[in-house]
Amino acid sequence: MVGLIVGGALAAPLAGWLSRVLPLSELMTLVAFILAGMSIYNFARLGAA
Repeated sequence: MVGLIVGGALAAPLAGWLSRVLPLSELMTLVAFILAGMSIYNFARLGAA
């Protein structure tokens, strides 16, 4: 629980800054790559288990 709070407190300012600096299309591309990377990582973990 503490990890979620600390992680959110660190990620929120970074996300706010990125949303101000990057154009919308680049921001959406970044989000898509992050989600795809997390999905691939989780699929790899499922296959290793």
